[in-house]
Amino acid sequence: MSQPSKLDKNFLPVTREAQRTPAPINYAEGKLNEESWEAICRDLRNRLAEQESTLARIRAQLREETQARKQTEIALHESEERFMLFMNHSPLMTFIKDDRGNYVYGNKRWQSVFGRELSATRVCTDFDLYSRKNAGRICKEDREILATGKNSEIIRSRPAGKNQLNSWLTVKFPYFDPRGRPFIGGVALDITDRKRGAAELKSHATQQATIAKFGQQALSGASPQCLMDEAAALVSTILRADFCAVSELQSERKKLCVRSIKPTQRGEIQSTFSTDAGSQMIYLLRKRRPIFIEDLAAERRFQPSPFLLQHKLVSGMEVIISRSKDAWGVLSVFTRKKRIFSKGEMHFVQAMANTLAAAMERKDAEWALRQSEATLKDFFDNAPVGLHLLGPDGSILRTNKAELLMLGYSADEYVGHHVSHFHVDKQVINEVLDKLPTNRIQNYEARVRCKDGSIKNVVIDLNVLWDEGRFIHARCFSRDITGQRQRERQILEISEREQQRIGQDLHDELCQYLAAIKFKCGLLQRRLARSKLAQAREAGLIETMLNRSIDQAHSLARGLSPVQVEAGGLVSALKELAAHQSNIYDCDCYCRMGKISAVKDATIAIHIYRIAQEATINAIKHGKAGRVAIRLMERNAQLILSVEDDGIGFVPDNNRKTGMGLHLMNYRARTIGATIAIKPGREGGTILTCTLPHPPSTKRSAK
Repeated sequence: MSQPSKLDKNFLPVTREAQRTPAPINYAEGKLNEESWEAICRDLRNRLAEQESTLARIRAQLREETQARKQTEIALHESEERFMLFMNHSPLMTFIKDDRGNYVYGNKRWQSVFGRELSATRVCTDFDLYSRKNAGRICKEDREILATGKNSEIIRSRPAGKNQLNSWLTVKFPYFDPRGRPFIGGVALDITDRKRGAAELKSHATQQATIAKFGQQALSGASPQCLMDEAAALVSTILRADFCAVSELQSERKKLCVRSIKPTQRGEIQSTFSTDAGSQMIYLLRKRRPIFIEDLAAERRFQPSPFLLQHKLVSGMEVIISRSKDAWGVLSVFTRKKRIFSKGEMHFVQAMANTLAAAMERKDAEWALRQSEATLKDFFDNAPVGLHLLGPDGSILRTNKAELLMLGYSADEYVGHHVSHFHVDKQVINEVLDKLPTNRIQNYEARVRCKDGSIKNVVIDLNVLWDEGRFIHARCFSRDITGQRQRERQILEISEREQQRIGQDLHDELCQYLAAIKFKCGLLQRRLARSKLAQAREAGLIETMLNRSIDQAHSLARGLSPVQVEAGGLVSALKELAAHQSNIYDCDCYCRMGKISAVKDATIAIHIYRIAQEATINAIKHGKAGRVAIRLMERNAQLILSVEDDGIGFVPDNNRKTGMGLHLMNYRARTIGATIAIKPGREGGTILTCTLPHPPSTKRSAK
């Protein structure tokens, strides 16, 4: 094996492992034996193997690190792409500015808003984007942000089209890059819609408050003209309109007259709009809904009103002021610049029109109610019959002139007092008041006391006003029948006198003639009997018939003139009546008398007799009575006549008018100031009682 050169020895690699060999080989000696060379070779091979292993490990590490770096670069690239996509698709406008005010970054939203693209060679400043005044203010803000290190938040507007501004909420903040260079980052959000919505909400709240205020004013009783002026003023103020008018349809919908206009122009109140075919107002009334007008002069749907064109009005809207039945008028709003009114503004104007229409209708209803009240008051006060209202407690709530004139009281002396204070018969009015809540009484006859102490007979028709089952008052209509009762009493007296005269004539003349004829017939019968003629029997029959005729004439005379007052004959007349009824109708009719004072007044005696006569006939004919008791007594300064029977009883039929006999008995009782009451008997039958207070009398008569 050849020896390696000295140069080769000098270039042998020396590793840390060889330096740590416990027995290093000395190459300087220059004398190496074969074993030494083998050891050296072996050592070199080991070192080469170790170095190859180390290199393989290093290459593997390098491959792993390279692969990891590639993956990291890919992930970073993807992250950068995602971030750029996020920034470019974000609705937010983001930007970065350096400390010199140059925009070094702006996302797609920023570029679309400002119409610029940024690159390393193309930058811009605020002076390129805003006016000089605004750019100077923005630069000042940026310097403050960098100096203080605090964030900034501001709302800034920027033109976004014709007659349109967009509002941006911009947040800016300072930061430093890894090299320590200062930058300003910014994020801007378009809040135009939000701001517009807030403005609309605020406007809506203002409109609602205005409607509420106007509604309160309408309820406060303001005049119609004040309401129309206020409506026009509020609408023009809230909508910032140049013209607002309230017009009323007049002359059978042939003319639309301006009632209020804002701003007020001298001489323009009472101006008129045309309602001819094809006119603006006819179009609105036919549509029956609000109309929007973008350009009045260019309208093709209808012929614009010359009145509106005269004011150089351009855009507007009109709504109908509708009442419950028809249209009352029109509310018009216009501007001199082109403007598109929103639906919210239309709803506000319509609400104001509806409130105004309700107020006008309410005013009309109030006027009609006042007219109706005045008419009813005039009718109540000037009615030809007496009227008064009774409260639930029986007090007089209101009365009219006729009632006061009839009784002679003043309003203070009559109104507010209990109605029984003016009634003579307390029992009658108390029964009426008890029956009022049950609606079982419709009219009654009473005697009322006038202020001068006189007594008047009145018929009172009444009905009750109810409200959900609650008694409000009773309406009473009083008619003075004093004169009528006096005339009826005179008629009865005349009738009684005529009956007495006829009865007297029957007794004094007819009965005498019949008695004479009977005597002649008896003589004739006896002569014929002595002559033994067959006509004697017929003459006897004629005499018998004449006897019956005389008895009937006497009975008829007693019925026509039953009471002889001069002889105190009421008691005896009633006894004769009982005996006569027993004989005629084959029943047990008897008369029982108590201790009574002799009745001096012939009229009272006759009426009491007639009442007893009618009562007994009714008991026998209608009541099917077999026993009738007539009683006459005096108790507590009252003359009381009672007729009691054992018949089937008295059942009033509400569906059939009361009989003539009962009407006549009640009439006779009222004529003499008495009352009649009918009730069932304790053991069946009926008891009729006629009570006469304070009967005129002279002396006591025996039982």
